Amino acid sequence: MANAAVHADTARAAESRIRRVLTPIFLVAAVAIAVLVVHWPALSARAISFDDREYVLENPLVLNPSWASLGHFFGEVSKPSTVRGYYHPLSMTSLMLDVAMGGSPNDFVPFHRTSLALHLINTALIFVLLYQLFGNGAVAAIVALLFGAHPMTVEPVPWLGERKTLLAAFFALSSLCLYVRYARTGSRGAFVASLVAFLLALLSKPTSIPLAAALLILDYWPLRRLSWRTVLEKIPFLALCAVFAVITFLSQRNAAAVYLPSDYPATRIPLTVCHNIVFYLEKMIWPKNLSSYYALPNSFDLSNPALLAGVIGTPILLVALAISLRRTRAFAAGWVFFFVMILPAMGIIGFTGVIASDKYAYLPVVGLLLTLAWLLGRTWVKGRVAQLAIVAVALGLVTAEASATRRYYVIFQDSETLFRHMLKFEPTASPLLNELGRAAYDNGKTDEGIRCWEAAIRYWPTNPAAHFNLGVEMERLGKIDAAIAHYKVAARAEPDNLQAHFNIGLIEARRKNIDAAVGEFREVLRINPDDAEAQRLLAAVEAERSHSK
Repeated sequence: MANAAVHADTARAAESRIRRVLTPIFLVAAVAIAVLVVHWPALSARAISFDDREYVLENPLVLNPSWASLGHFFGEVSKPSTVRGYYHPLSMTSLMLDVAMGGSPNDFVPFHRTSLALHLINTALIFVLLYQLFGNGAVAAIVALLFGAHPMTVEPVPWLGERKTLLAAFFALSSLCLYVRYARTGSRGAFVASLVAFLLALLSKPTSIPLAAALLILDYWPLRRLSWRTVLEKIPFLALCAVFAVITFLSQRNAAAVYLPSDYPATRIPLTVCHNIVFYLEKMIWPKNLSSYYALPNSFDLSNPALLAGVIGTPILLVALAISLRRTRAFAAGWVFFFVMILPAMGIIGFTGVIASDKYAYLPVVGLLLTLAWLLGRTWVKGRVAQLAIVAVALGLVTAEASATRRYYVIFQDSETLFRHMLKFEPTASPLLNELGRAAYDNGKTDEGIRCWEAAIRYWPTNPAAHFNLGVEMERLGKIDAAIAHYKVAARAEPDNLQAHFNIGLIEARRKNIDAAVGEFREVLRINPDDAEAQRLLAAVEAERSHSK
């Protein structure tokens, strides 16, 4: 009898262990399948977004997978040669590998397939993180599903150039999960692996830099292990932060533009921060009128309703969070995690022409998910009625999210639809008019393309992209003087506009203006010393000049 009882206990213990292992696997698989179904339209998206040509469709390094391309991505630290912006070699390598697997300007499916897979994995990692921290599989699954199906997660999936957002989030979430394992078990291997994952996140997108601070917030809550020792153990993470902060500033400044706080009026940054705090919370709670382009306000003062709402809402939020500290750390810690992680995109140091973007919140929202998981967990333990209520409300929210996400994907099916959608909210935005013009032109609507480019120039007289596009069309029509005039405006507005200088050089070479052609090809080689075609043409026109003498 005693042996039978022992065997029964052993069997029950084994069954319990199996259940503990299989239940999280089943839950995360169910969440991933649901998110896959919701985001399935991503695979058929054909829209070309703002920088997709620069990142993929016209990028010679990405389109020609090789060890040489890989060397360029990792070696061009202070100034990437084919992308105007900061150093993120791992994301460029990822896009190049998609080309090696069949991706091309005529076939976006391999790119979208990888991006969708990354979003599914990121959703699964959020489940893992929440399950590690709070131990409630059902709640972790509900919160992960709310994240994965949310319309604000759509933007980086069909946008080819935003691979960096998804890839950096993958490594950052991996780093967080590994760090929690280290904090709970003391495993040095987990600590080292977390540090390596952080490095890979930085190589994917430098907006991961604040992750070291986010780890300290986790130490404060919910790990409750914050001390001088835990601060000191972050030194390797902080060292990587410092190195990549310098690299990011230099590469962005050298390849594009950086605007420091001193470049703005004194009220600009506080107004932007207040606006964005309320803006992102509003979009997460009520994701209406989502767009890939939220323009900077024309009037940066309290006459703008959105800025006024931010200035009113932010102090109210901060007071509410301070009051909540009397009862729990959860709300303040979750919000500070969100704020710290989104800080690089808050406009304090400017590198973009928009005030906010859905993709900027993709990783920072983890802070708010931590608070939500804690809150649901506290309610979950109150019994079956509370659990049924949570499940019912969650199913309703997920259904609403899935419907909105599916509708949002419709606009990504082609470029014209995408930019017409954005122009509904920002009808005078010059960059949007330029992109719509390019999309219409590519679809054979030449006259509409020209009208859009001319409108883009009316609203922004030195818009380099619109002038370049008009230059190409004027050249095609044989209006050479007009073409050169547009190319020169583009080159003045954007001194590193390699293609504008190259096209002027070709025209001047054909017109036998040898000195002018030599000057333009030298400018091309100043921008990219490895441009073989510019080297060949420069040699040819210099030889012609020598011969004529």
